[in-house]
Amino acid sequence: MVVIRDHVPTIAAEVRACAAAFDWVFTSGGVGPTHDDMTLEAIGVALDEPLVERPELVALLDRFGIPRTPAAMRMARVPASTELVVGSADELPVLIAGNIIILPGIPRLFRNKFEHIAGRLGGDADGLADCDGGRERRRGSVGRCSSGRGRFMTNVARRGTATAGRE
Repeated sequence: MVVIRDHVPTIAAEVRACAAAFDWVFTSGGVGPTHDDMTLEAIGVALDEPLVERPELVALLDRFGIPRTPAAMRMARVPASTELVVGSADELPVLIAGNIIILPGIPRLFRNKFEHIAGRLGGDADGLADCDGGRERRRGSVGRCSSGRGRFMTNVARRGTATAGRE
């Protein structure tokens, strides 16, 4: 696992490297409305894609009663290829751009979103615990410069907690 500072070029370089090396890359946090929420912009840079405002995300902001301030509208702009995986109409979707799974940093939300898409990744949250986060790319590998290895992801999905740092 790698914890990356709030710096768009650094995040973009790590995401780009991991997206090329692993089947799935997980990001955690940096998707909110504050000045230090840079993950979406950095993923756009990593994928060489512009950020586009998605009407579905604007509608969710409206539904939650969030005023359309410039800061809030940052949450509605995602890399152009981003798929929105919706669980229900009243919740925020999981964002997937290529092989990059973009998850919120709040542990409870992270866990819920991870569990929602775990089956799509070739198993359930428990099954991902066996993934090897090593540098050799192979089917089912989980990038270590993501929010962590399979076991890390499973621990977060189960408990909503994890230790940050480099493994």
